Formats: sequence, C-alpha cells, structure tokens
Amino acid sequence: MKPAPFAYTKAKTLKEAVTLLAKHKDDARLLAGGQSLIATLNMRLSAPDLLIDINGIKNLNGIAKKGKYVEIGALARHAQVEHSDVVAKHAPLIALAMPHIGHPAIRNRGTFGGSIAFADPAAELPACLLALGGEIDIAGCALVYPTGPRSFFSLCGDGTALTVRLDDAGKAAGKARTAKLFDAVKDPVTEKGVRRGDTWYFVSFTGDVVPLQTTGGTTKAGARWSLLDAADRKASWRPGGMQHLSLHAASGRLYSLMHKGGEYSHKDPGTEVWVYDLSNRKRQSRFALEAPATSINITQDANPVLFAIFIGAGKVDVYDPKGGKLLRSIAEIGFTPTTLVSY
Repeated sequence: MKPAPFAYTKAKTLKEAVTLLAKHKDDARLLAGGQSLIATLNMRLSAPDLLIDINGIKNLNGIAKKGKYVEIGALARHAQVEHSDVVAKHAPLIALAMPHIGHPAIRNRGTFGGSIAFADPAAELPACLLALGGEIDIAGCALVYPTGPRSFFSLCGDGTALTVRLDDAGKAAGKARTAKLFDAVKDPVTEKGVRRGDTWYFVSFTGDVVPLQTTGGTTKAGARWSLLDAADRKASWRPGGMQHLSLHAASGRLYSLMHKGGEYSHKDPGTEVWVYDLSNRKRQSRFALEAPATSINITQDANPVLFAIFIGAGKVDVYDPKGGKLLRSIAEIGFTPTTLVSY
C-alpha cells in the first residue's frame, strides 16, 4: 500500500518545528527516523496532512554525562546509543537493550526520541526509561496550574509560560505566551509549584524561588529570591524530592524539603525541612527529619501539622512544624506513596 497524499516541510530550528505543530495540531506528524511512522503511513493507519522533517535541526543528537544523568538527544540514532561509551558506563541497562531493537538497518535510522514518543508498550526504550526513572525535556508546554475561575497557565520548555483563558463553554477564548521567566537549561524550575492567592511559587534546581503571578489573564514573574545563603551553597544544600514544597496560606509560611547534593539531585529525598516567611523572604527555622522524605504537606488549619512520606516506606510521619518534633507515625498506607493532599 501507499500513503495518502501529504505535504512535506523541513524544519530548520526547534522553534519552527514547535510552531508548525501548534498551527497544524493533529493534522501534522514529525519525521525523524521514520521507522514506525512510514509503516503506519503505508498502511494508512496514519494520514496526516503535513510531515515535518526535523532531521536538519542541530544539537539534538548528542550524548553526554550531565551530573547524575546521561543526556541523550531526541535525534540520537539507535546505533549511536548502542555503541556509546557514555551509555555503556553510566546507563548499562539501555546499552544492553539496544541490540534487541529491530535489526542493524532499523538501528541506523531509528531515533531514541522517536521510540520514546511512539511509546509502544512492547518497545525496549520506554520500559528502560520507566525503570531508570528517566526524565523527558520537551520544547512544548506541560501541566495545568489554575489561576482563576476560567484560566490557567502551563510551563513551557523554553522557560516561558502559556496562559489560557476559557469561555463559558470551556473552550479557549485566548492564549498568551509570557517573556522568558527562567532559564530552562542553566537553572530550570521543578514543576512542584504551590499556590497562595494569585501567585504560584516554584523553586529552581539550585534553590531560587520563582513567583509567577496571574491577574486579569496575564502571567508575570515576581521578584526572584533564594532559599540559600552563601554558607548554605558552600555546604551543597539544595531543594529536592517528589513533592518538596508546601505552603500554609494563612501564615504565609513556605516549607521546603532540603538535602545536601550536587547538580541534578532535585529528586533526592530531603533530610531537613526549612521554613520561610513569604513577607520578608527570610528563613524562620529549620528542623531535621527523623527519616528522609520525598514529599511533604502542611495542613491548613490554625494549628497545622506537617506530613512527610518516603516513596520507599509505607508510612506517614507527622511533625509539629513549629519545633520539628515527630508526633507520631502512621503505618501501612501503601507500598510506594508519592503525593500528599490535605483537606
């Protein structure tokens, strides 16, 4: 069989490719290695109006060790990954999986990012990514942060935010991109924001607080400030965890899980909780946890307690946030607890 008719264009930059995808939506497909796409086109399981060739975009095929992580570009060919010394040394599971992908001709054309994006449940790479706790950097926007009765924003891979206003029927009535709010390469923010009023607070990998305020459908960055002073940085303190921030709205107290670690340790469990006053941006107190935690949450009552969990332990520790005293532990809550919600 032959594919249905389609238009073809070759994107020269990542921004151009993303813009074309946003314009044509479900009527467009990206062409990288094409090992899965071409087959679906020929069988007419896929019939896009436009193919966007991204093979000419520079700097998307590198493989490098970055801190604790191995960074593999979306356009890195399977054969390139298979024979990479960096992958073999620092991500041996991926190196062992690569020879099982198709055959040499497929591995010479197929791309690492293409396999992940196609997400075939029977494929090797999505399973490896899941097993290794991998992360995917995207150029588009992700997640939904409510800002009002009919508006929200999403964080974007270029360091901007996309604000969306909805009409009474729930359809998009307006969209706007902000200016660059943070450097997504040098010091990205984590997606674990907390909200107080019209402001969401995010923290960067190195410990800078980035407030994003939305009023009248417009999102802008507030004054940036740091959780750390010079001595803290010298001692290698950093925020980290799966849900590492919590905020007590009435008192304006921000709670952050902290640990000692290096670059890209933003998912490491915290050993202490540091408490900040949002009105003066100063640390008010800090206390050590009885056991490391990956998530924390403060209750919103007048005399709050702080809950802490670790993904590998099926219990919740309950702390007095004023002095850090462990009040009690609640056992048998599940095998891999990740998220805490108080109400």
